[in-house]
Amino acid sequence: MSNHRPRLIGKPAALKRLRYPAVALGELAVAIVNAVLGTELEAGPVRLSEAAHRHMAEDHPRDYLDCIAALPQAIATPTFVG
Repeated sequence: MSNHRPRLIGKPAALKRLRYPAVALGELAVAIVNAVLGTELEAGPVRLSEAAHRHMAEDHPRDYLDCIAALPQAIATPTFVG
């Protein structure tokens, strides 16, 4: 499990008033992705863009906190690649 956790500022009720910065999510498990997809990706950091962050928070507020907390682990140890 990844120890990297995204840092958020503010409380859930205040999410609409916040800016949604890009969030560093950790390193992609390229060995798993390459083995499944037959690609040759190079290791590197994964980032949630400002636009994707805003979309998650504003369009999916009920799921936002659970999803943002789970993203680093999903990137580090994916259980579905496709």
